[in-house]
Amino acid sequence: MKGKLLAGACALCMVVVATSCTGESTPSDPALHPTASENQGRRAHPRTAAPQQQLNRRAEQDYLCIPERCRAGGRLQARSLNEARWLIENGYPSEDESKRLSLLNTAQLGIEADAGNRAAQVLYGKRIAVESNFLSGLTILRQAAQAGSLYAYYGISDAYLEGSSADPINSYAYLRLAYILGDSKAAGELAGRDLSSIERAVADERASSLYRTFAEERAPSVRPLE
Repeated sequence: MKGKLLAGACALCMVVVATSCTGESTPSDPALHPTASENQGRRAHPRTAAPQQQLNRRAEQDYLCIPERCRAGGRLQARSLNEARWLIENGYPSEDESKRLSLLNTAQLGIEADAGNRAAQVLYGKRIAVESNFLSGLTILRQAAQAGSLYAYYGISDAYLEGSSADPINSYAYLRLAYILGDSKAAGELAGRDLSSIERAVADERASSLYRTFAEERAPSVRPLE
């Protein structure tokens, strides 16, 4: 009997020694044996960024146009992915998004603006300025511009051009400011404005003043045109 017990104890010692030498753990060690759900989570983690990257790529594609069909001065059109990214970063909608927003009533547009849609905020401010309360709409537009939306400068320019307080010089000045801040496509629209040479000079001075004060000499974000 004593011989059997001694033999069993020796066998157990051999198992322990073998385990410690090979570095393998026993099945009962929970710290070294993660559950199936933990393993699943670890395998999934490296792929969590993929859906967002796909969304970004789809958004960029919405801005692209066929180069030979692009309008020369289309403010919402991109000829490259770099230009599409620039439009997104600076608050511009795609042409399709702009059409969709324009079909919303004012209340719906306000809801989208409040939810953080930067393009909706610009279109909402412009609509308020043109259709009901110029100063209230202008306040919304100026807030969007100061929050970093370069597209808002187009909205302010349009509001001054189309609103009840029509002011072609201020309209030109804010569009000129969009050009100063990096949107070279604003030049095409500026060229089409019906101003005298004196009015253009006054508007340029106004734009220079706005750059120093309203825009706080913000560094230009140059629109890619490759």
